[in-house]
Amino acid sequence: MFSKLKTKMFEAFGTWCINRAMRRPHEHLLDDDGKPHAHRYWLFRIGSGKPNGDGDVHPFFAIKVCQLVSSEEALFHDDAAHSTTVVLRGAISEVTPHGIQLWKDRIHMVSRYNGFEPTEYGKRNVTSYLAGSVLRRKAGCWHFFTLPAGTESCWLLSIIGPKRQTWGFLADGFAKVPARTFLERRRQQRNRPNGKKR
Repeated sequence: MFSKLKTKMFEAFGTWCINRAMRRPHEHLLDDDGKPHAHRYWLFRIGSGKPNGDGDVHPFFAIKVCQLVSSEEALFHDDAAHSTTVVLRGAISEVTPHGIQLWKDRIHMVSRYNGFEPTEYGKRNVTSYLAGSVLRRKAGCWHFFTLPAGTESCWLLSIIGPKRQTWGFLADGFAKVPARTFLERRRQQRNRPNGKKR
């Protein structure tokens, strides 16, 4: 009895969050082929919602609602701030690099990026989360999200604190490449004839 009531209360909470947030669209994300990847909305924020010098939008404190409609590309990235994420609807899997703590002190930020290969780190850890799950992540955690087979979308609520670092991707073993640099360089490579690298 209590379990059913708790489930219904959580579903009502999720519906309220989604409906409320959809009044305030944030920047939606597209895949390289132009198809939607994630629809993002503000539920609450303190501070500017305008892009900073890095082109990112990062208020001092924010609560966002996100509908993930396709898996993230299999590239390990960290985040700009600590966050707590609640799965409101659907399911999601988080992929993290196996044994990364062994090399954490060796990872360094690079200022130039000439098209290194994304870091694989061999074995991966995959953890699945259902509606009601809570994920707490520090800014420096490396991961990416995927939608489990048969899942069309997943709704997430994310509570995000102040910016702590520039976020980026793992590439060429122990190099952290700032996200903007990584994505711009990769876009240039893909636009070259025959995809040749320089």
